[in-house]
Amino acid sequence: MYHLASLGDRLAADRLRGVVARHARRDGAVEGRAALIATLLGCEMLDGFYTPQCIPGTQRYDVVGQWREAGEEYVAQVALATRERVRDAIVEARASEREAEEPAPKHASLAGFRKAAAEPTPPAGSAVIFPPSVLEGAGRSDNVKELQRILKCVLDVPLPGVRVPADWDTWEHALLARHPNGGQFFLVIRRSQGGREFWGHAVVCADGPAGAGKSAMCRSVAEVSGLRIERYQCDNASDNSYGGTPIRWVSAQQDFITAAFVELKQRTFIAMLDEVEKAGGSRDSNSGKLHDVLLGQMDTETAAAWPSNFLCHPVDLTGVLFLCTANDASSLPTPLRDRMVVARVDEPTADHLAALAPQVAREVCRRQGLDERWGTLDAIEMASLAEAWPGGSIRRLVRLVEVVLQARDEGPAAAPPATNQESDMQHIETPAARREALASLTLHVLKLACAGQVNAIDAAAVSDAIRLIRAALPEPEEASDAA
Repeated sequence: MYHLASLGDRLAADRLRGVVARHARRDGAVEGRAALIATLLGCEMLDGFYTPQCIPGTQRYDVVGQWREAGEEYVAQVALATRERVRDAIVEARASEREAEEPAPKHASLAGFRKAAAEPTPPAGSAVIFPPSVLEGAGRSDNVKELQRILKCVLDVPLPGVRVPADWDTWEHALLARHPNGGQFFLVIRRSQGGREFWGHAVVCADGPAGAGKSAMCRSVAEVSGLRIERYQCDNASDNSYGGTPIRWVSAQQDFITAAFVELKQRTFIAMLDEVEKAGGSRDSNSGKLHDVLLGQMDTETAAAWPSNFLCHPVDLTGVLFLCTANDASSLPTPLRDRMVVARVDEPTADHLAALAPQVAREVCRRQGLDERWGTLDAIEMASLAEAWPGGSIRRLVRLVEVVLQARDEGPAAAPPATNQESDMQHIETPAARREALASLTLHVLKLACAGQVNAIDAAAVSDAIRLIRAALPEPEEASDAA
């Protein structure tokens, strides 16, 4: 019957269905019974139909094989559906058991509402920089404990941000009053923040000659903006210690940015990289190179999840403002220079003396532990500084101001009687003319002191004596402007 059906006899194929059914229903172990049952099932599903397909290498049709495949496919589908129903039943049973074991929920109480209301809400602009997952990169338990000790004040704690100035014009004018030669630098910083509500990631490099006041400008930006600042001296970096070493190592060391977050406890701060183009190091050694670490920190995309070498975990740097200084930014590697905005800062000129000298004098007084009011410069001292400083390095201006204040500070407590000096000026007829002559003499002495041609102590003695003589002269009815 099988052979006739395989030769295309339709009547034999119909009778073959009954043969398959009788063999499949026999009791006892029959070899190939599973295949017979699948064949019978497929035959019934297809109602005895089969597609004329020759068995490879023969001229006979594969009738039984088609029925068997159809039956096996149907059995597999039923088994899969049954398995899913059994799995769902098990899940429901386990959920019922857990519900039976859990205690009944407590009703909300007034104390609970008060406790929830007392919990502080994270301030706007804040973010968790070090989530609990940061501990996963520490490895061994002792490393985890050490990392918990280092991050105990900032671990899973929202660190606050700092709002941008409400009035950018006022912010810019305040900085220009301190540093009149930093207009382009301040403008670039302002533009880098766009329409943000809080200070955010930006990289600005002040490029200019030594003594132009670039570092002081960065400090002033932090002070006027209400930002904290952390400074890193790049010219002293001969390796990659800036990036730190992994916490898993015995020689583990924090990277600069992580240490700044821990110390300042703020999401937003200024990372000042001084003399950035002078950083050393090499890729050919194990020490590494600082510039390679900065590439990831200064890129806008990677800064959102910068992979910290120390933590073995990404850190969010979107609140860090990088301010760099350089004497020649063109010597920086091109990939690093492309990640920053370079602002030119030229040396101040003589026109800036009126704004710079009083600030320098107050700074010198603070550094020397003196009252800032002692740094008030009179017209004669300003004129002597104008003669000795035609512009250029602010460091030279600082030295000149120190000489002027030293000449004032180290003068004799008491001067000789003014009668002898007055007798030498009898040829000057009026008190006003005498005051003008003494003012001119004082100016000349201070000029010599600023130029280094007169010892500061000697200049102090002469200047103090002249001041006492001027004080002893009677006041004229109309004081001279020159005096």
